[in-house]
Amino acid sequence: MRRRTLVVGYWRQDQFVNPTDLGKDFGLGIPGLGGPDPRQIGFPRIQPGPYTRLGAPGWQPLDRVEENYTTSQNFTWIKNTHQIRFGFDGILLKLAHWQPELGGGPRGVIDFSGDVTALRGGAAPRQFNHYAAFLLGETSRMRKAIQHVLATGAEWQFAGYVTDRWQVSPNVTLNLGLRYEYYPLMTRARGKGIERYDPNTNLMYMGGRGSTPKNAGIEVSSGLFSPRAGIAYRIDDKTVIRTGFGLNYSPMPFSRPMRGQYPITVAFDFQRDNTFELFRKLSDGIPPVVGPDVDQGVIEVPLVAGFRSPYEGTLNRGYIASWNFTVERRLPGDLITSLGYVATRSVDMLADQDINAPRPGDGNGGRTTTRQLARCSETGRSAASWLSSPAHQGASVHRAPH
Repeated sequence: MRRRTLVVGYWRQDQFVNPTDLGKDFGLGIPGLGGPDPRQIGFPRIQPGPYTRLGAPGWQPLDRVEENYTTSQNFTWIKNTHQIRFGFDGILLKLAHWQPELGGGPRGVIDFSGDVTALRGGAAPRQFNHYAAFLLGETSRMRKAIQHVLATGAEWQFAGYVTDRWQVSPNVTLNLGLRYEYYPLMTRARGKGIERYDPNTNLMYMGGRGSTPKNAGIEVSSGLFSPRAGIAYRIDDKTVIRTGFGLNYSPMPFSRPMRGQYPITVAFDFQRDNTFELFRKLSDGIPPVVGPDVDQGVIEVPLVAGFRSPYEGTLNRGYIASWNFTVERRLPGDLITSLGYVATRSVDMLADQDINAPRPGDGNGGRTTTRQLARCSETGRSAASWLSSPAHQGASVHRAPH
C-alpha cells in the first residue's frame, strides 16, 4: 500500500507598538534627542537610580512584519512487515523590523548614578545621591540607537527523512530512522548577506556589499545527520519493554539574534571610564549617533558601538541527544503502570560570549578591547543566544526517572 500527503502553509504577523507620546516634541532643550523620523520623537527614557523611570522603554516604538512559508511532503509504503515512511520539509523564514531597541532605543536613555554626588571612600551612595545627580543634571551614562538600515532576514531550512517500522516478530517491533538537515546561511533583503566582525582589526565585513562576499567568510555545516532508533519487546500479554535513542540539531533561526546588529542598527553606549566620575552634563546632551556608509563593504566600528557577531569559519549547530528506557505493565482492573528513565544531553549549544567583558573590579578600563582599541561597550561574539563560538560551547545533561 502506498500513500502520499502534501502540506503547504503560510503565516504572517504584522505588529505595531507605539507609545502614547509618539511624535510629540516636549521641548526639553537637551541636545541629541529626536531625529528626522517621527518615531524618534517623544520623551526620552530617564533613569534616576532607584526612582521610577520616566519615558517609554527603549524597545518602543516598533514596526514588525514576519512571514513563514512551509511545505511538508510525506510518503508511506507498507510491504509485508515493513512500514516505510520518507519525506521532505522546507521552511522559509522572513522578517522586516523597524525597532532600534539596542543601546536604549531611538529616543535615548539617560542614566543618573548616585556615586556621582557621593564621596569616594565614604558611605555607599543612597537614593538621595541619585536624586541629587538628577537635579544637578550630572549623568553617568547615555545611550541611543538609530535604525540605519531596515532590519531584514531571510533563511531557508531543509530536511529529509526516512524511517522503517519493522515488525520483526509478533513480540518485537523495531523503529529505525535517519534525518538529514541543512540550514543555509541567512541573508538580507536586496541580495545582501550577513555581517561579521573581526576583533583583531575592529572591522565589520558587510556581506554582499563592496568586495565582501555574501557570506562574509562564514560557512554552514552540510553534514547534519540525525539517527533515531527504538525497540519494543512484548514479554507477555501484560508486559512491554521499550527503549530508544534520538538526536536532534538546534533549528534556531539566526535572523532573530542577528536581525538588527551594527550597522543595521547603530546603537551607541556612552559610558564614563570609572565610577564616581561624571560622564557629562545633561545640558551637553547625547553625543551624535550616526551610521556609516555600508556600501563600502568593510567599515571600521566606532568604539562606543555595541553589537553581536558570529565568528569567521563554520557555524556548528549544537544538538540534543535523548534516550529512554521504559517498562510497562498491565495490572488487574485494566490499570496500566510504567516505570521509565529519560535522559537528554545538550552538546555545543549556541550562546553569547562577551569578548570585551572587563575583569572583576577593573571597570571599563579592564575591557579587553579598551586596552587595545579604547572600546568601552559590550562586544558580543555569538554562538546563539545565538551563533557559533568555540570558546563558549559545552554540554549539559538532564536525567529524570519517571
